[in-house]
Amino acid sequence: LDTISRAAPDPSADGVPGMLTTAHPARLKGGSEVVNFTRTLPNGGMHVYRMALSGPRALERQALAFIPDRRKMSPTWVHDFAATDDYAVILEAPIYMNLASLMLGGDKQPKGGLVPGASDYVFMDWVPEDGVRVSVVRLDGSEPTRYYSIADPIFVFHFGNCFLATDDKTGERH
Repeated sequence: LDTISRAAPDPSADGVPGMLTTAHPARLKGGSEVVNFTRTLPNGGMHVYRMALSGPRALERQALAFIPDRRKMSPTWVHDFAATDDYAVILEAPIYMNLASLMLGGDKQPKGGLVPGASDYVFMDWVPEDGVRVSVVRLDGSEPTRYYSIADPIFVFHFGNCFLATDDKTGERH
């Protein structure tokens, strides 16, 4: 009942910009915190944060990382992401929101669209030559965000789980 007077985080109080979030925040071990991100559009990116669900800091978001968009006027569409208690792993498939089509309708966007080869009548553009970007965010803020590329284009909608494994030979955690 700590949050009875608030139904949602107060964006003006915590400095985490953006209103759009993923559909599925990741609940951390114990269930008292979640990780999620907001999105700023256009010329923005994803603002990763963690948030307590109860207690004196309930619904206060703690900014963790900013992941800039690969294409400033056509952000990738991310529906879900994976997380452990230590890391958030965000896969950006090469599917982009066509903001002009979304806001103006397909027949009103600039000739040729904002993404070369884009459809005139849909608000998502598939650009397989961009491959997939994987962003790994340390949830305690102790490491910079790491980026990896996967050349083969894949589309990811939901994740079943995420875990760290220890290499038996080296002792490294992956």
